[in-house]
Amino acid sequence: MTNPHRFTPAAVLLAAAALACAVPAAAQRQVQIPVLYPRPTITPTVFPADTSGLRFRLDQVVGSAGAQARPARATGRLLTAAEQQRLLGRLAPLQVMETAADSFHFPAETLRPPRAGRVIADVFPARDTSA
Repeated sequence: MTNPHRFTPAAVLLAAAALACAVPAAAQRQVQIPVLYPRPTITPTVFPADTSGLRFRLDQVVGSAGAQARPARATGRLLTAAEQQRLLGRLAPLQVMETAADSFHFPAETLRPPRAGRVIADVFPARDTSA
């Protein structure tokens, strides 16, 4: 047998929650939260229309057969030796910085070469692992 007094606090809480929900929304207190970052009021600058500027008009170019015309492909050729020399002669000469022969710093002691060890004949990765 269950004790009837065991459910009494739960019933009281349930009734209080039901009464709190029964209050109409208009009777609740309205709280106005101020805006944290107000939006700036910017009026757009109106520029007068420029009627003297450059205007472009793009149209599809259609050939006489009704198909779209393709632009001509540029052709090129290799320069002759004289043309290459004339072109490269226009460049400024490269500046070479003179450095002493011993300007590179070698460490006092270099690492010893690796020693030979035992040879491992297993395949990498091992066959029993999934890659």
